[in-house]
Amino acid sequence: MPRPPRPPPWARTPAPRAWTSPTRRPWPPGSPSWRPRGGRRTSSSRTRASSCSGRTPPAADLELDVWRRTLDVNLTGTFLTVKHAVRSMLPRGGGAIILTGSPTAVNGEGRDFTAYSASKAAIHGLGRTVAAAYADRGIRVNTVQPAYTETPLVAAITDDPQARAAIVGRIPIGRAGTPDDVAGIMVYLASDDGAFATGAVFQVDGGMTSL
Repeated sequence: MPRPPRPPPWARTPAPRAWTSPTRRPWPPGSPSWRPRGGRRTSSSRTRASSCSGRTPPAADLELDVWRRTLDVNLTGTFLTVKHAVRSMLPRGGGAIILTGSPTAVNGEGRDFTAYSASKAAIHGLGRTVAAAYADRGIRVNTVQPAYTETPLVAAITDDPQARAAIVGRIPIGRAGTPDDVAGIMVYLASDDGAFATGAVFQVDGGMTSL
């Protein structure tokens, strides 16, 4: 009898382990969650929803497909993350959701962020309304607003000295942000230390929106 075919590599890889909370109820493998102190589930659009950033033409010259793609990725992606996070948190008694905002949601940051600014302003509003809707059911929703943060996503700006200087020049602290600059506030909001914080926007932008 011929031997059965060898399964492909992906079939031989052990399934991811679910993390079990102190109440011994596992989070589903692959779910948008991580382990904060105290065992409650946390979802962050920063890591679970793709983000679409970059400069676009002013409104009169902005192509509709660029507008739609930016809102699909930034806003609809965030909405879907929040929707399913809330659904999974409700039976477990609550949790914390952290959204990523932007100074462009507050002051526009110039003429070149039409679609991006609109998407981020909507995320700020989404965070407030979801926070109000589920606060009495143990779900907290906050938005962290970083400044221009240098990651591979903004390489087009980072690699353009003139564009980078123009943005960094609007940050009073005098430098671009890094992921580590916002990690602390996100850990705080995800932890039991942030249990009384919901519906707020936390500005960690080097003073960018103070100008």
